[in-house]
Amino acid sequence: MKKNSKTQFAGNIEKIETARALLRKTDRSEAEEKELASIDKSLTDFASQHILRQFGSKLDFTVVYDVPEFGKVLTRNGLVEDLGAFHLGAVSWSGDVRAEANMFKIPYELMDYHVSQIDNIMHTDAILFASKLMDVSGMEMVGFGLSGSGAVDLALKIALQFHKNEEERKKCGFIAIRNAYHGSISTNLHLVKLDHNIHNMNLRLSLFPNPATNSKWYRKFESHVKRHKGLIAGVIAEPVMFSSGVHDIIEALRTISDIARENEFLVIFDEVVTAYAKTGKMFAFEHLTEKYGREYKPDIVTMAKNITRGAESLSVVMLGKKVAEGVRSFEEYFYGFTMGGARRACRWALDELLLMEEKDAPRMAEELGRHIMRRLKPLEHEGLVRQVRGRGILIGIQLHSPEQTRKVNSSLMRDGWAPYTDNDPKSGCDYINPLFMFNDPPERVDRFAESLRRAIG
Repeated sequence: MKKNSKTQFAGNIEKIETARALLRKTDRSEAEEKELASIDKSLTDFASQHILRQFGSKLDFTVVYDVPEFGKVLTRNGLVEDLGAFHLGAVSWSGDVRAEANMFKIPYELMDYHVSQIDNIMHTDAILFASKLMDVSGMEMVGFGLSGSGAVDLALKIALQFHKNEEERKKCGFIAIRNAYHGSISTNLHLVKLDHNIHNMNLRLSLFPNPATNSKWYRKFESHVKRHKGLIAGVIAEPVMFSSGVHDIIEALRTISDIARENEFLVIFDEVVTAYAKTGKMFAFEHLTEKYGREYKPDIVTMAKNITRGAESLSVVMLGKKVAEGVRSFEEYFYGFTMGGARRACRWALDELLLMEEKDAPRMAEELGRHIMRRLKPLEHEGLVRQVRGRGILIGIQLHSPEQTRKVNSSLMRDGWAPYTDNDPKSGCDYINPLFMFNDPPERVDRFAESLRRAIG
């Protein structure tokens, strides 16, 4: 992670704190008004260049510095009503809005007003979170959504629009890996009311074998690209395929990226599972960029799940320089998630990112991952399991049959563990994924290894 003395985040937080102090003053001098105007313009320019907004970046918007009372936002022009998500509700409550039968005893503070990052406003929490993400990742632009599925959907739409802008309208196909998981949304761009923006581009999907399990994957991938070069918009892949048994394909993605660059289609890394230190790097793509160079940075990266510790619904799409420059030239672009990038969600996410940086979470995950392998690999060598594989704290344990997997999983559940397993109702599956956190003590791993040995025995 970068340790620059003057990062985007440091510069923006300094400006925001200065602006808030000036806005609290009832009588501002002419010089202070000019300083406030300069800060406001600087933050607006940053958001226009680096945050993907609903309907593209051509519309004017207002920076929101604070939410001093419910339903009102503080801007450079004073206290104004937010005409965004707040007024989409049927009722505007004021004061303490807790019901008498507030069965969950939710404090009013936690019912904080959600300012959304929609087309007419841009709150400073989104600006700060985007700034920090850019500093840490080296990416160029950030877009917000609500879920991993939505992030992948947005990534595909951006890729299609990017090629349309480049007058490559035929590029509407995507390549993915068989048995990968990229969410539960059925992407069909014809359902969008702004259909004219995409000119009825059809989304087409081709699958190729898992590089971790099929030695012929390269031949099939290269052959497909040769046949359909002019039709491919992008390739999407999970650096570590968690849901299909934890297959690490990071090295294969180097070859895939080379072929994509040669044939001018985009590389999308789905890091909904792998981002935020899970693999021993803050982002899984850093394993490639640190080993082989910056040219192996993906064009688009998706993230979700643990970026807010599950406290709020939020997902992120990060864009590299080439795609970001393309997005800035979009005349009009429909992207909207009403609550995408909500103020409180961005605060949670920023806090998590700062905490992971402070604690050096990637190092912790890498060290714990080595301990996990030391404890679990002997089970493979003894023949008790077929294979133990993974990277960092993403671990997959392949057993000998789906029947054994069901019995072992049930035994582990009774022993107080809840490993992830994809129980296909037709065929079942022969693997389990123990769930570890990067700050778990080694003793927790030891206890799991003992429980697993008992369960298998």
